[in-house]
Amino acid sequence: VCAGLSSRLQEYKSENAQLEELLTAERELSKSYEASIKQLQKDLSESKKEVTRVESNMAEALAAKNAEIESVLSSVEAIKRQAALSEGNLASLQVLS
Repeated sequence: VCAGLSSRLQEYKSENAQLEELLTAERELSKSYEASIKQLQKDLSESKKEVTRVESNMAEALAAKNAEIESVLSSVEAIKRQAALSEGNLASLQVLS
């Protein structure tokens, strides 16, 4: 009986050692996954900041181009008004001639 119990105890100790090894390996794997998750979260945060920066730069560039277009349109309108005045003056001069 004693020898049987001793044999079972050895089996339990062996199983326990195997389970502890598995638990240790699982904990290491879990730490590795946690580190990977933290790195991915950091990368995602940095990517979001970069997207925000690029969007801001694009919005500024678009606003500048829109202002430039408005300026050009305003200049074109001024030139059209000046041309109309010049045509009117020319017509008046031609009538007087």
